[in-house]
Amino acid sequence: MAFALPPARVPWRTPLQIKDIKETAVILFKGGTVFDGAGSRLEGQGVLVEDGRIARVAPAGEFEGFAGEVVDTSGGTLLPGLIDCH
Repeated sequence: MAFALPPARVPWRTPLQIKDIKETAVILFKGGTVFDGAGSRLEGQGVLVEDGRIARVAPAGEFEGFAGEVVDTSGGTLLPGLIDCH
């Protein structure tokens, strides 16, 4: 499963793969454009990853008050759930 978005401390153009995230981590990727692989383009979304799995995809505003690690993906693209997409 791959994401076309940055880890928190690397320039945003660097790809991040879900395998690079600690399995116990809870991370919110917030503000990017999500392509779902079925033709939908959803802008300003949040993707919540819990224990190495996508737990929720929703408009970024629905995650207000989230207290965990947040990666700002504004201006970036997220491709959640795509496996070996090359």
